[in-house]
Amino acid sequence: DQSCVISVPVGMGPIYVKAFDTESDYDVLTVNGESFHAQHSPEGIRPTTDIVWSSDSNITDIGWKICAEGVDPSLPTPSPAPTPPRVPPCTDSPQHWIDSDGLDCQAYDDDGWCTEQGDYGAGWSAAWGTFQDYAIDGISAVTACCSCGGGARTWTVQSGPCPQDGTCISSPNFP
Repeated sequence: DQSCVISVPVGMGPIYVKAFDTESDYDVLTVNGESFHAQHSPEGIRPTTDIVWSSDSNITDIGWKICAEGVDPSLPTPSPAPTPPRVPPCTDSPQHWIDSDGLDCQAYDDDGWCTEQGDYGAGWSAAWGTFQDYAIDGISAVTACCSCGGGARTWTVQSGPCPQDGTCISSPNFP
């Protein structure tokens, strides 16, 4: 048996499927609560929750390889508007990170302690020291928090043996 959990950032664009062929009913990729197996792939689906892979390992078909397409461009923009750069979505990483005072990424964002460029924000007081002074295991807000210039800018494998290559993830048995 194999299983993987893929963490999906907010605003992720549609899935691009490079290959998909799994054992019908037993090797299943679940996206937004819908099961995909055999040749029924999640092409074009916009994931909004974690993606889960589950396999019984009895019969091995080719497996799958899926890639992230980017951010959801559905937000309204004034017309005419220049085409915005494709900025990958972001997930705070590690998820549920807290600093040595027990404050999370949301606190850094809400209080303006940092900028998306990784600098100190208007809400940060120099008397407090540096971001690194509040790091745990060497991870500070500028590494962990999207709002501070850190975080993971695409989906990530949270658990399991599914290999990740940039913005693409595959089943463990994929060629």
